[in-house]
Amino acid sequence: MSRSPLPAATAVDAASAAPDGPLFGQKLSCEQALAHPRINDFWQVMDFIVETEPLVHEHLYGHHPTLGVQPVHLQWERDDPAKRANPYCP
Repeated sequence: MSRSPLPAATAVDAASAAPDGPLFGQKLSCEQALAHPRINDFWQVMDFIVETEPLVHEHLYGHHPTLGVQPVHLQWERDDPAKRANPYCP
């Protein structure tokens, strides 16, 4: 991830500033997050926000999203189970 020329994301241990509860939900460790059955849904939401939300897109890429252009997907480590191991968790 650190060598990626494009914006990228990874899972990290959740912040412990507040306890688990209705407001923040159940916080997960990096390993728990990457093993979660809905991790692919999470990556899809991340892709959608970065590719279509103008303020986020401009911050990461330096320009607004171009309508009608196939977006360049971010480099997620989500599709290869071998890359979901501890080396990607700080």
